[in-house]
Amino acid sequence: MTMPAQTIELTDRQRRALAGGKTVQWAADAFGLPRPQLVAAIAAAGLVIDPATDLVRARRAAPTRPTREAAMSSDTPTVLDTLRSGTPIPQVAADHGWSEMSVRALVNGKKGWSIDPADDSVHIDDDTPAQVDDSDTPEDTPTTSPPPRSGSPTSERDSAPAAPTPTPAETIAGGVEQLLAAARASGDKRLERAALKAQTAIGVVVGLYEPWLAEQKAAGKRAQELATAEKAAAKLRAELEEAQAKVAALKGTPARTTSGRARSHAIRTWAAREGIKVNERGRIPAHIVERYERDHGGGDVP
Repeated sequence: MTMPAQTIELTDRQRRALAGGKTVQWAADAFGLPRPQLVAAIAAAGLVIDPATDLVRARRAAPTRPTREAAMSSDTPTVLDTLRSGTPIPQVAADHGWSEMSVRALVNGKKGWSIDPADDSVHIDDDTPAQVDDSDTPEDTPTTSPPPRSGSPTSERDSAPAAPTPTPAETIAGGVEQLLAAARASGDKRLERAALKAQTAIGVVVGLYEPWLAEQKAAGKRAQELATAEKAAAKLRAELEEAQAKVAALKGTPARTTSGRARSHAIRTWAAREGIKVNERGRIPAHIVERYERDHGGGDVP
């Protein structure tokens, strides 16, 4: 009856000695182990035997391929520079292997950046204060401000007006941008992927929010213009009635007021009901007015 071969497990010291360039035969002689069992133990320890030289070496790890998210994260500063140069978004996406959606999300996430629909390029608002993007600035680059020039009085600097306090929305936007930039530069794959997803989500929100905000502003502007027009129309009507009263006073005839227009309407309605022909506009003939007054007891409006 054949007994099963005993399994051998190499010690750390034996493994290091073999990985240092020793042959299997040397190990069999040095460790006093049968070659078949030693070969199995070498394979179990993750080592490789070169059949040509009988040398033992450590197994080479397969080269890791960078993920698409990591490649995009490292390429972000170059993409931003290309966009700043005025290159259209489709061309930027094609040149850098990005999707157009990712490029648009990156643009929408930048404060003061917008997409010009005429040529699909980026428009940067000159009034927006520049922000330092961690993804564009190397980590070892000093960010301290340059020393003041010699001879410049400190009193002028102290008396300069303070910078305006940012609004809560600007504070949140700046904080999110810095957070995403720090995550992209962290080197942690999970953080980089999360930052890219967040950047895309922000782009979608901004893409939906900007048209809605523009419509709200347009509606508010229309309401304000309508209120101004109605106020001006009321003022003009008052001035017209005042002018008509002055003209009537100068001519010695009663002014045509709102009650006079109501009386003319009542006479025309009565005339139509009685089958009397009368013009829809202009002065009503005197004989029709007289008949109306006789039928209504002296001219009171019904």
